[in-house]
Amino acid sequence: AKEAFIVGDKGDIIITNGPEGRAVLFSKNMLKDGRLFKGPIRLLLYAMSLAHSDTLEIVLLPDKAVKELGITKRTFYRWLKVLLSKGLLIRLANNVYRLNLVKGN
Repeated sequence: AKEAFIVGDKGDIIITNGPEGRAVLFSKNMLKDGRLFKGPIRLLLYAMSLAHSDTLEIVLLPDKAVKELGITKRTFYRWLKVLLSKGLLIRLANNVYRLNLVKGN
């Protein structure tokens, strides 16, 4: 069975699970969004890799993300702000977020 998850309110990212593995597809509008693709997408993909499979919740520890992504804290918070403003992540608590995903068929 094929599963698809749509990220964001506008369906800009589609993640599908198929026999070949997981594929991540981006809409043309998102690809043209320089504000997002100049870096924040790296943080989003990192967050996706950490997300709990049932709840889609992520604990994003700034120091750990900075080290693993090779960025500064300032850059981390700037990218996080973009992802929150685009509705791709939802803040639940301090350092706890949820991917804004919708399951489809």
